[in-house]
Amino acid sequence: MRYLFLILIFGSSGYGYSHDIKMAIFEISRQYNGYIMEVSLDKADFERSLLTTYPVLQQSDDPDLRKHFIREYLYNNFQLHINAQCQEMRIEKITHQEEYVKLAIELPYVGTVKEINVFNTCLIDYNPGHMNIFKANLNDKVRTFNLNEDRITTSFSY
Repeated sequence: MRYLFLILIFGSSGYGYSHDIKMAIFEISRQYNGYIMEVSLDKADFERSLLTTYPVLQQSDDPDLRKHFIREYLYNNFQLHINAQCQEMRIEKITHQEEYVKLAIELPYVGTVKEINVFNTCLIDYNPGHMNIFKANLNDKVRTFNLNEDRITTSFSY
């Protein structure tokens, strides 16, 4: 009985600290007319990386300038190749929530995905211990990969 109590205490204590996990989630999936990638970035980590990379934002309240630098940051720190074709990512929507910045990104690729190559240094630059989760929900299969300062690339096939 004592062991059961300890397991319950230690098992549930991890849930109380889940908001402290430094991570971003990048999820690609098929839509009716192509592919989309939804990105959830830890707001505090993203703000630190964005302001350190583009210090001019500290003196500016211009929302268009901020959107410009968000796009530039993503383009400089994330690359996606589908079937050996580099994908031009079109950020369609940026929303700011309490703990996350969410991006909806349209991908121009059409056709069947056979191979994906990812390069991702987002938020790893100025946030020690940060990890990026890349998830592909394609071809009736879900593939998930953890990327961090020790592993910034991954490749996989369907």
